[in-house]
Amino acid sequence: MFVMVMHSLRRFVRESRHLYPSLLLRLLVRDAVVFYLASLFNSLYTIVCW
Repeated sequence: MFVMVMHSLRRFVRESRHLYPSLLLRLLVRDAVVFYLASLFNSLYTIVCW
């Protein structure tokens, strides 16, 4: 999932390079990384509890 999100963000950056400021892109990347880490820890917690 992380790879797909990063791929989509990369494609988004290429298509709209001049439309949005770089701050928005940094926020999107940060949120994608946080989402990936939260999903990873949630999955690990579920496996450990099981």
